[in-house]
Amino acid sequence: PPVVYQRLRDGRMLTRAWAALLGGPARVRRRAAVIVRKERAFDASHEVAIGVHTDSVFGPVITLGAGRAAASHSGERTVLLPPLNERLARDLVKGTHAASALQDVGDVAVAVAALTRILVQVSAVVCALPWVRSLSLDPVRVGGGRAEISEAHVTLDPWFNPRGRAYGHMAIHPYPIEMV
Repeated sequence: PPVVYQRLRDGRMLTRAWAALLGGPARVRRRAAVIVRKERAFDASHEVAIGVHTDSVFGPVITLGAGRAAASHSGERTVLLPPLNERLARDLVKGTHAASALQDVGDVAVAVAALTRILVQVSAVVCALPWVRSLSLDPVRVGGGRAEISEAHVTLDPWFNPRGRAYGHMAIHPYPIEMV
C-alpha cells in the first residue's frame, strides 16, 4: 500500500513530509503520496474537476469537467494542451457543459474569471515542472463570487531527468518570454 501523509496543516509540514519521502527507502518512494486537504465551510453551488494527465503522445494535457459529485450526471471532460493563456482558459470554461451549470452561481463572470485564473496557474505549473505526472483538483467549488480548491492530488516523478531542450515534455511550447 502507498505511504500517505495526511493532516498537513502548513507548508512546513508539507516540506517535512516531502523530505521524508525522498529520504526513505526506494520501495517507499515508488508508492508514496502526499495528500493535502483543507477543510472549511464553503457555500458552493457548483463543483468542477480540473486535472492534468500525461499522455504518451502529447505529454501533459489539462482536463475540465464535472466534479466527483456531479460526475454521475455528465461524464463530459474537455481536454486542452498546455500552455493556456487567459483567452484559451476562458474559452475552455465557457465551452463546456460546466458553463451552463455556472448559470446558477450568482455572478457568472466572476465564477468564470476565478476558474480561468486556476486553469492558467495549473498550466504554468505543467509548463515549468516537467516532473508533474498528474494533478487532480477535485472538487473545485464555485460559488459566492469565488472558487475554492477543496482537494488536490499530485503525482510527481522526482527523478525525472529533463533531456535536451526546455519544454521538451510538451507538445506545444510556450511563446518565448523575450518575444512578448
